[in-house]
Amino acid sequence: MILDFEGKLWAWAIFVCESEIRGDDPVMAIEIEYCEQWNYRPEADRVSAEIEKVTGQKVILVGGSGGIFEIRQDSKVIWKKERSGHFPLPGEASALF
Repeated sequence: MILDFEGKLWAWAIFVCESEIRGDDPVMAIEIEYCEQWNYRPEADRVSAEIEKVTGQKVILVGGSGGIFEIRQDSKVIWKKERSGHFPLPGEASALF
């Protein structure tokens, strides 16, 4: 068991350490947050299918608001519509992985 200085259990750290001992790659968390207000769900579905095809991993879709469309890997933003000015073009999202 791995504990920090406050005595909290770090289950994720245990998982990562055990998977490294076994030689497994830890699974990356991929999520897309999309604006429900502006009906970005079809774009989120398209992009998630593209990513799932390349990575073989399930993409988590998260409804949001305010025009958001972000792709995150392990909680780190790797695509932001606000920065690029457009949705990922076919092949752009899969190229991130």
